[in-house]
Amino acid sequence: MFLIIIICLCTPPFVYPAQPCPTLYAPLHGGMSCTGEQVTDETCYFTCDPGYELLGSAERFCQPTNAWTGQHTSCRILHCPVLNGNDDTFIVYPCDTAFNSSCMLQCTPGHYYRDPNANFITCIAGPVHETVIWTDRPMCEGRLLQLATLIDISVVNL
Repeated sequence: MFLIIIICLCTPPFVYPAQPCPTLYAPLHGGMSCTGEQVTDETCYFTCDPGYELLGSAERFCQPTNAWTGQHTSCRILHCPVLNGNDDTFIVYPCDTAFNSSCMLQCTPGHYYRDPNANFITCIAGPVHETVIWTDRPMCEGRLLQLATLIDISVVNL
């Protein structure tokens, strides 16, 4: 019987072969970039598309234990504020407030849109990351002034 003795002459830091962590994927409606392969000592970064907000960790690191730091990452759709009517406009329901949704507006009686195709408003990505805003609200104009002008002209021509 032979006795084999192995002596390690290693000094810190010990170099170990990179070990894979469980595979991560880009979230739906988002993206992912990593500093290398998804192995020990590599980091992955997550982003969301405009109109979506990041939930979970924006950055995850593959630890020597073969586990990722942080939480599962996902992207959730953003919503514009609920629309309200005003003196010359009302909202045609249903009106979804989610990103990329459009709502139809209608002028109150006695008012009209200068552009009859401009009666929609859309929830779009805002100027600040992870925000959404409504497109400019079309303006209703009063017909009452036009009718009064027509009546004045008719009276003068009699």
